[in-house]
Amino acid sequence: MSTPLPPPGAPLLYPEASLQTLGTTNGAPLTGQPQKTKTSKMYDRMKVWKAIAVNFVVITLLTGIVFVYTLVGGIIINALEDDAARTECERFSQQVVDQGFNAAQLAWLAGHDIPYTYEGSSTEWDLLGGQFFAMTLVTTIGYGHTSAITTAARVFIVFYSFVGILLAGYCLITIGKHMFRLVGNCLLLFLDIFLSIDFGEGTATVMRNKIGPLFEEVDEDGTGTLDLLEVRHILWKLDDNHNEDNKPDWETVCKVATEGDQDRSGDIDKEEFPQVVKEFAKILAAKKEEEQNSVLIFKVLVLVAWVCAGAAFYADVCDCIGNYGIAAYFTFITLTTIGTGDYSPCSDGCRIFWFFHTAWGLGMMTVVISVVATHIVKFVNTAKGQKLELSPWYTHHVRLDTMKKGARKIQLPLRVLRSVIIIMVYVVIGAAIFKAFEYDLEQDDLQTLQADIASQGFTASQLEWVNSQFSFDTNWDFSGAMRYSFEVITTIGYGAYAPQSSGAQAFVVVYAIGGLGVLGLQLGTLGEAVVMATALIFDLVGLITGKAKFSSKLDRRMLDCLDKVLDNFEDLKSGYKEIPTAELRRRVLALPDCDVNEDALDKVLELVDKGLGKTTNGSIDPRNASIVLARLYREVYVRLKFRELLGSMLAFAILYGISIPIYDAMEDWNAGEAAWFLYITFSTIGLGDYTPSTTGGEIYLYFYVLASIGLLSVFIVSLVVTVGDLVGKLRKGKAKKGTEPKGSNAKVGPYDYPSLSSMGPMPSPATPYQPTVYQSSFPSSGAMPSFPVAQPLGYQPAPSYFSPYTVPYSWY
Repeated sequence: MSTPLPPPGAPLLYPEASLQTLGTTNGAPLTGQPQKTKTSKMYDRMKVWKAIAVNFVVITLLTGIVFVYTLVGGIIINALEDDAARTECERFSQQVVDQGFNAAQLAWLAGHDIPYTYEGSSTEWDLLGGQFFAMTLVTTIGYGHTSAITTAARVFIVFYSFVGILLAGYCLITIGKHMFRLVGNCLLLFLDIFLSIDFGEGTATVMRNKIGPLFEEVDEDGTGTLDLLEVRHILWKLDDNHNEDNKPDWETVCKVATEGDQDRSGDIDKEEFPQVVKEFAKILAAKKEEEQNSVLIFKVLVLVAWVCAGAAFYADVCDCIGNYGIAAYFTFITLTTIGTGDYSPCSDGCRIFWFFHTAWGLGMMTVVISVVATHIVKFVNTAKGQKLELSPWYTHHVRLDTMKKGARKIQLPLRVLRSVIIIMVYVVIGAAIFKAFEYDLEQDDLQTLQADIASQGFTASQLEWVNSQFSFDTNWDFSGAMRYSFEVITTIGYGAYAPQSSGAQAFVVVYAIGGLGVLGLQLGTLGEAVVMATALIFDLVGLITGKAKFSSKLDRRMLDCLDKVLDNFEDLKSGYKEIPTAELRRRVLALPDCDVNEDALDKVLELVDKGLGKTTNGSIDPRNASIVLARLYREVYVRLKFRELLGSMLAFAILYGISIPIYDAMEDWNAGEAAWFLYITFSTIGLGDYTPSTTGGEIYLYFYVLASIGLLSVFIVSLVVTVGDLVGKLRKGKAKKGTEPKGSNAKVGPYDYPSLSSMGPMPSPATPYQPTVYQSSFPSSGAMPSFPVAQPLGYQPAPSYFSPYTVPYSWY
């Protein structure tokens, strides 16, 4: 009988019912795992077949969505551009005729890719050509082999690509995850059928088997319900690798607890807890997928195989791409969305294959980059003696605790400066290497081209026209090489010029991989700078209008305070059989050294009242109180992200509005052309029809791109949180519709009551109130300042130690 082994693809199994991964710990079978019978093995195979079918259906549906969206977009762009493109083509062809070239000269022009020399009125805007162009827009590849020339098409492309990037981004990333799971499931099935290697229970199944004993162990009072601390303890115990340093963060606990409290009762009972475990199993499985070295190796190998297979097809079928080395370079440039445009599929068959290979490969590339980034962050934090912590508030507390008070205001700008220096140093290194590869080769090619033109016997007018079709500028001097290096690591890839030597093309692959890692590690700091800027904008609006509701300071303080209250909830719970709502309000309002006005305090009271609701005796059970705090935590967190979403949009509008007149003044463009260039750059599509030609324009480009990438990152993260919360509320609303309990014995939750503000004074606590001093539970090199329980309303605290603008970010 074979011993269960952990094949590399095991953590990627994805049956919906069990979220399967290997039921082993460090490669060894689970203790007491029974030997499987033929029936159980057949059942396991059926689950794997089901997982394969589910993955295949999801991939097919999402690919179909992207296909239809790009097809419709291609048809519309085709309709807007075709007539203008034909007119331009005919005008160009007429110029060729007017020059009176002889047959040999025409053949020479055709050999140097002068367009429309013989084709007359043919254009790129047929059905497949339009869809191909639309796909390069929504994936931000933007080869730049063609571009829109009409104003109507450009306006449509701005709105179409903005929506398409978000839609395609979600679809392609999901496709990538399911592609890896599909391959992993197929691999496990192969190992089981042909090599008799068994696989164990899924993550959720293993966890469910542990629920009963853990539930009884924690539920000492025998009530059959759990509060948030008990939920956190059980979730911590369910992780086989649990220790004192990896307890689930409150963001995760609050999320799974609010998902599990389906009857809105304010506690978690035995019937609801399996749902909590299921939600936690998803998070834990995703975390293991990102952190396990075997998973990383498996995904990298699958991606490399995908790139090699695509390159083999392009080299064999697509004559316009060339040999296998060039095809591999083109495939990598495509899947990283750099899209320099020096090579692109030209036949219909190649473009059809390109669509599916790119749609599926882009998602896998994104997933691999995310997993690699997680490992890099883990390695860096380990080297610094810190644990890997994905909670956005952990980094913030450690950062504040290790800083002197006087340095907090300048700490973020200094880190932003450090990030910019790191990025630019990497760009300079790449520029030096690219210049060494390409500069001499470019000079030789320019001299050869000039000599070749001189030998064709062109007349003076013909020579002037021919020279206008070529660029004799030096692209690979140091400044040009710097811009190309910057285009590579930001994946803009205008395509105005690209390396021609095999050595430089091979170096692009290595340099781009490193550059994406460098840029990714600095995105967190750039994102913090953006959040700080947006917070300043809202605070300025609040200062001008005199309305505190525009300020986000209070939301950040509320979230910080709730974090501390939850960490110290055991102390609060132990003092009361039932917690007076007035006491809970005081705990939530215990903002450390908080300096707020009455309007802001009213806003906090409104939030707390909404979370607590009304109780018959002015008190609340500790279990209910903890879940209420969890809901309040999620509400404040989501609203903070929504504010960041609006702030990033407003900040980009300001940046965009400032940049248009700058480029209008520095370049020979009008305002419309400058706006088009700035959008194509911001979205990293990089068609290359417009590029800066002045020194000032190139210098400003670096600032604009770094600022816009930071804005785009904040926008996407905030959008995902906001939309995810909205979708979750809609699903809960549909699930609860028509299922509310009726009758006098109905179980009513805290949200089913009017606000506390309508109840009048709160009764006195059941036990004498003793203020408790809390300490931060976050590890740090220095102790966080302690803070007392808040005083009665009207108390004016001292200025805040909590920096209202330094909001942490966790990107991976």
